[in-house]
Amino acid sequence: MPFRRAWQETRGLSPAFWLVFVATLINRTGTMVLPFLVLYLTRALGMSGSRAAFVMATWGVVALVASPLMGRLSDRVGAMRLMKILMVLTGLFLLAYLAVSTFAGVVVVTTAASFANEGFRPLIPTVVAQVVPADRLKSAFAVSRLATNLGMAIAPVVGGLLADHDIVLLFWVDGGTSLLAALVLIAGTRKGWPAKKPSAPRAARGGDGPWLFADARLRLCFLATFPIAVVFLQHNSSFALFMVDKLKLTAVDYGIVSSINPVLIVLLEVPLATALAHWSYRRTLTLGAFLVAVGFGALAFVDGVFGAAAGLVIWTFGEMLTLPQLNAYVTEVAPEARRGEALGYYMMIWSLASSVGPWLGIQGLEYIGAARMWTAAMLFGLTALFATLRLREPDPVAVTV
Repeated sequence: MPFRRAWQETRGLSPAFWLVFVATLINRTGTMVLPFLVLYLTRALGMSGSRAAFVMATWGVVALVASPLMGRLSDRVGAMRLMKILMVLTGLFLLAYLAVSTFAGVVVVTTAASFANEGFRPLIPTVVAQVVPADRLKSAFAVSRLATNLGMAIAPVVGGLLADHDIVLLFWVDGGTSLLAALVLIAGTRKGWPAKKPSAPRAARGGDGPWLFADARLRLCFLATFPIAVVFLQHNSSFALFMVDKLKLTAVDYGIVSSINPVLIVLLEVPLATALAHWSYRRTLTLGAFLVAVGFGALAFVDGVFGAAAGLVIWTFGEMLTLPQLNAYVTEVAPEARRGEALGYYMMIWSLASSVGPWLGIQGLEYIGAARMWTAAMLFGLTALFATLRLREPDPVAVTV
């Protein structure tokens, strides 16, 4: 499918979808506190490194439980309603950091902020699925990720400039953008939220089952997600250490190579998702998981900036094939009455991977060497194929007349 035509097809997405897109972009553009939180705690508040590490660990532990709990709650009270509440609370809790200076106070605020911030992550795909037809989900999730990636590309740069001037400004900007995103959603849903009615087969598979994972497709998808996530998350941890400490490249080299990833995503992810929308989930996710694993595994054989860039390009294509597709697959397979809960567990897997993956990669670089670590990462990533190759397609959506 031609590049231009792929982008033109996104115009058919509903105004409700674009409302969520704009709110997500605003929110993610202001995501500045977490990347600089350790710096604030140690420099501005004078905390020790161990106490700052405890605060960051608190954020991660709370994130593990927030996603499934809020996902489940959204199935009962409504994902859009809960998203607006959590965005408001996120903004207020981020601003609350400025009112506390003790270790205990910071831990309490961090617990609340993490619960609100991480709790609305599964709500974004939930509300997208309410206004996007099943045959457009793959493209819609790619567009939704575009908002996240654009925002996350802007936030660190602006955050760094603000932190150099006055680190307190990060809390005002991050909290303010969360509140602004909530206001956009509130204003855009004054006349109601156009939630879809469940199709017949999925309504029949509602929330009555005692165990959400009775469907083997969800179990296989989650089994595939964990190794993909652990390997993929090396990009913002051990990959940086590898380039600077092992390849002896400069921080500028690392910045230039890393910038290739968001550029490719912004330019190609939506057209790629649209062009491959007719592929089965099994085919797309298997190829994507393979590229993620091989892209990082290839780093075992590189000795310079061009080799590192080539590996990054390979796993970036794997990322573009897997991440929006995993979101879409969980959304389609989960019973509509428990979709938020299912997406909450999916996000919890990513939180778990983010708590162990970077640590494992950094430890591997130090104790077994780069070549062995990247080879091990590739082999672990390839274990996802045992699950993706067995994936069955979602049930067809009933056509109502």
